[in-house]
Amino acid sequence: MANKSSYSYVNDNGKPVNGAAATQHLVYTVFGGVKEYNKAVIRTYEKQKAQELKNKSLFSKLFKTHKTKRFK
Repeated sequence: MANKSSYSYVNDNGKPVNGAAATQHLVYTVFGGVKEYNKAVIRTYEKQKAQELKNKSLFSKLFKTHKTKRFK
């Protein structure tokens, strides 16, 4: 099974662009360069990690309260 490109777009001629050309378009045209692209990737990663920690924290709190209520 072929991997689906994470980014693709339609160029001015109406043709779909995928792969390395689409990635270069994303980095240099949409984000304005490698530095800004990297900042966006880091922000996305940090948001995902924060959400994971929040979910893990919430789950552990729920588990602890359930466990203590059950065995008291």
